[in-house]
Amino acid sequence: LPACDPLLQDCPEGELCTWFPDPSAFACANTSEDIPLGEPCGYINDCAAGLWCAPTDMLPVCNGGSCCASYCDTSDPSCAVAGTECVPWYPEGMAPPGYESVGLCQLPG
Repeated sequence: LPACDPLLQDCPEGELCTWFPDPSAFACANTSEDIPLGEPCGYINDCAAGLWCAPTDMLPVCNGGSCCASYCDTSDPSCAVAGTECVPWYPEGMAPPGYESVGLCQLPG
């Protein structure tokens, strides 16, 4: 799978940059549903570009097992959903080069 930047969404047309648990990397995937922010989702490629299908316990409101949450830039944090903040994707010091400022708008902590 081609590597990508979730903040830039630098994948070819019809694809989105999303997190894959195996091989634990951001990669391009075919867009399946284009589900908007805050709406329920079921798969990693269900959400619109710039969003990730996050477990409900990471979000203040979610009417499903998972909902679309937005990636964010920790160096310029801003989140559209009330009650969320830009939390770094990787633990401090563990981000691969180029991914140090990737975050997800989620519940604090």
